[in-house]
Amino acid sequence: MPVAVRITAARARMGPDDVTYRSVGAAQELDRQSIAEWLDRIGVSGWFRELLDVAFTTEFGQEIDRQSALNFLTTIDPVAQPFRRCTARATSASTCAVATTSSRRRWPGAWTARSK
Repeated sequence: MPVAVRITAARARMGPDDVTYRSVGAAQELDRQSIAEWLDRIGVSGWFRELLDVAFTTEFGQEIDRQSALNFLTTIDPVAQPFRRCTARATSASTCAVATTSSRRRWPGAWTARSK
């Protein structure tokens, strides 16, 4: 199953409400689990696992076995968006033009990487 689908499912379990320090249930369960544990549980391995490990360790300054899975799941947006190119004069997102296909380079298989 693609990792993005797993992220979407985990986020859906938390419900539509904002997650706060008072959150219980799925949010509390995910907060008690490390990113490493969550990735192990869904079977993420190989280069994609290494990419997530390096990215989150670099961004947040802690190894992924010390970071909350809740942080991971609320930071990552599993829905792919096209890259946008804006002019210096653009005043809002609506005035930005979607970049041409030739300038949209994707990491092959990143969000479609399958877990075991």
